[in-house]
Amino acid sequence: MSMDTKYKLLWVFLGGLLIGFIIGHAIARNTGDADSVLSESEQEAEEMVLDATSGDDAPLVRAGESEVHVKDQQSGDMVFVSRVATPAQAWVVIQDSNEWILGAQRFESGISQGNVELLRNTVPNETYSAILWVDNGDGVFDHESDEPHTPLAGMTFSTYE
Repeated sequence: MSMDTKYKLLWVFLGGLLIGFIIGHAIARNTGDADSVLSESEQEAEEMVLDATSGDDAPLVRAGESEVHVKDQQSGDMVFVSRVATPAQAWVVIQDSNEWILGAQRFESGISQGNVELLRNTVPNETYSAILWVDNGDGVFDHESDEPHTPLAGMTFSTYE
């Protein structure tokens, strides 16, 4: 074998070794990131469940990737939603114990919080529901064309004076 052929083979071998190392490192790094994201997600979910079951927070109800969290609060013309997590645009709908809709607010995809303005005030010492509804794509809430999230995502909360 000539000297040029030996050098060419050496460079091909070293190049293949380098490419193999880079690919192996990328795979190991991505696997490590996925594990750390998963464990962070699991830790966050555990903390949320602990937070939701301690103090005056109401229980957290989840539906796949979507969730709504509302604490007991003072009665009035708005309801504060402390956490909405949804992969797509959705509505948080406030209903009374007779399932009458008092108000609805659209939330964009992701994790957020906000107020739902009501058409009729909540009254003290009553129980209400905050339910996640799927928007039909027109961006306008309509209880006849929009539908509750399936599986049901929501929770009950109480009001006080």
